[in-house]
Amino acid sequence: MMAVGPNGKEISGTLETLRGRAGVIFHAEPISGEEQEGHLCFSWDGGTDVFWDEQKTVTNEKGQRIFLDEEGNQWTEDDITLEEVAGEI
Repeated sequence: MMAVGPNGKEISGTLETLRGRAGVIFHAEPISGEEQEGHLCFSWDGGTDVFWDEQKTVTNEKGQRIFLDEEGNQWTEDDITLEEVAGEI
């Protein structure tokens, strides 16, 4: 079986939320002349730790899971149809 959105595109996964921590390096002065008055000056160090244990599938107000098609469009469970795949038993 294949799940398909109303636009005919294959559903490739669920929409998820998760938290992460991006590493930072603090600076005394702004970099590249950016206006930073009243803000901390920092740059990212290139890595993010993802807290996978907190991953959750997004649902709408009715409690339906949100799915994504191959182009990133969002669909609820009510929007999706299942189709037979040729050659599948």
